[in-house]
Amino acid sequence: MDPHTIERFEKGWMLLAATLVLVLIGVTLSNVVQAAVPAVDMHHHTLKSVNPQDLSSTPFATPGLKQNEMGQYELYMLAQAFMFNPPVVKVPAGKPIQLFVTSTDVVHGLQIENTNINIEVIPGVVGQVTYTFKKPGVYRVGCNEYCGVGHQSMMTQLIVEETP
Repeated sequence: MDPHTIERFEKGWMLLAATLVLVLIGVTLSNVVQAAVPAVDMHHHTLKSVNPQDLSSTPFATPGLKQNEMGQYELYMLAQAFMFNPPVVKVPAGKPIQLFVTSTDVVHGLQIENTNINIEVIPGVVGQVTYTFKKPGVYRVGCNEYCGVGHQSMMTQLIVEETP
């Protein structure tokens, strides 16, 4: 085989390898940048911060369902040491519920079965989502972020009741 042909093949393979390396570096950098910026759908979630050591001046001091001055329902929940507070919550069916959740200790998750609600619960950060439960029933709520040895028992219930 002609030495010039071999040299052309080697240059072609080196060019292909260099191109693949540059593409992989670009994809990796893109993923690193995306991971550094929290993905928040502003139509459904907003984030704000609180001091997890002092929740006394916030609605999290007495977690549960509240109705604000405009008649809207707000549900405040705390994730902490293998439990959710309040342990059981009753909410009305067919009404938008603004759910606010934060953690007092470590990263937890809040996932409500049969819904698309799945929030990463971070200490000092308030996760928020608005959801309307259309069907009455019992919805199990679980932690889906490993948080320690009692993680598997970190469950609560949302009881959705028919509204008169």
